[in-house]
Amino acid sequence: VLMKPSPAVSAVYRRAASSLPPIGRPRLSHLELNPDGKSHDELFQSVPEINVIELSNRFRQQTRDRFLNVVVWNAERGTFVLENPSVLERHKELCDADVIVLNEMDVGMARTQNRHTVREIADRLRMNYAYAVEFFELTKGEPEERNAPGENESGFHGNAILSKHEIRDPHLLRLEGLGQWFDDEQKRIGSRIALIATIDVSGFPVRIVNTHLESAAQPDTRARQMRQVLSYLEAASDEATIIGGDFNDWLSRLRALYVEAMGLKCATDQSTQRGVSSMKTYPSFSPRGGLDRIYYRGSLRLESVRKCKHQMARVASDHLPVYADFILS
Repeated sequence: VLMKPSPAVSAVYRRAASSLPPIGRPRLSHLELNPDGKSHDELFQSVPEINVIELSNRFRQQTRDRFLNVVVWNAERGTFVLENPSVLERHKELCDADVIVLNEMDVGMARTQNRHTVREIADRLRMNYAYAVEFFELTKGEPEERNAPGENESGFHGNAILSKHEIRDPHLLRLEGLGQWFDDEQKRIGSRIALIATIDVSGFPVRIVNTHLESAAQPDTRARQMRQVLSYLEAASDEATIIGGDFNDWLSRLRALYVEAMGLKCATDQSTQRGVSSMKTYPSFSPRGGLDRIYYRGSLRLESVRKCKHQMARVASDHLPVYADFILS
């Protein structure tokens, strides 16, 4: 489904809390029914909770000097937490990761038993986390998810950064497309986002950016969304920066824009006889699309990159995780 893009959104939100403010079932039901026929923008303004970042810095872990292992994974709602939580303990790369960038994570959704999937993963791995909401869901999700028992308790769906390091200055940038999912059968309030935070690695600041570009749009919309992110980051263009997530760039049409025009390096590029291609991660059972990528710039040297080949990851999500090891030079 291709949707008409709405005007670009440049709002930056910095309010962080130890937990997302509860909306409450009566208010949630009222928003779902929308008896007054309010527009998306009116409803968006009435739910400021979706622009709050949940931040937890409970853990301190030993990390390697000037070394950073990064995992990027669209974990498809975090359903594996319900179905096979032992994936975490048996998945060495996740246990060893210094930073995990997660897309499409549920909090308080009936389809994931109203669990806080991000908190559960972070607690199991003893990692800090920042979670930001892309969409406030006014239904239980896709048609096949509508039969999930119970009702949404929060209705949050978004992105997270997990880290063994303390997470500082988390903020979210709302991207072009605010409201374009409101008239969809899923009926959502919100937009795609970039979640941005800083960690200190051996005294060096490293900016981590988690973004999930729009799937229901043409490549030029995703290009504008990425320009929004990079325009915002331009003030700190010399800072070590890692940008990871699901870019929904099936045919790598935007790679040249990011690498050549915007000065990024792509860790997930692979050289072949036909040229440069992206590491294939989607669908997980038979990957054909290089949707999940890691771009970087600044004083970072890429040591190695690989995608997950464990069978458990193929059933945990419809995307495979990718891993990259960096040295701060």
